[in-house]
Amino acid sequence: LARRVTWRESYRKSLRIELPPAEGASVPAALRQPKGLVFEIVPAGTAALQARQPVTFQVLLEGRPFAGQWVELVSERDHHSLWVRSDANGMVREVLPAPGQWLARATLLE
Repeated sequence: LARRVTWRESYRKSLRIELPPAEGASVPAALRQPKGLVFEIVPAGTAALQARQPVTFQVLLEGRPFAGQWVELVSERDHHSLWVRSDANGMVREVLPAPGQWLARATLLE
């Protein structure tokens, strides 16, 4: 305040819900395409997201890979969370340690 510097925060939130496919089925590739939002976390590939299996997401900012973004993966069951950082290609890779639904979330401060 003494320097008369103003502060303004802008938050962007987006939501993507993915229901598990039938046993043994894959997710249609069209459902895993970016939606053209300013800030997105997009699951990669067409394999169903499963516990104890590697999962991959791509973080996009304005449609381009966004490196260095922290993403939190939160379990519905025990509020366990994992923090992972996107690589140079905006990719996040992790193994979900428990079954159930997981939330991938990140906050972009501008």
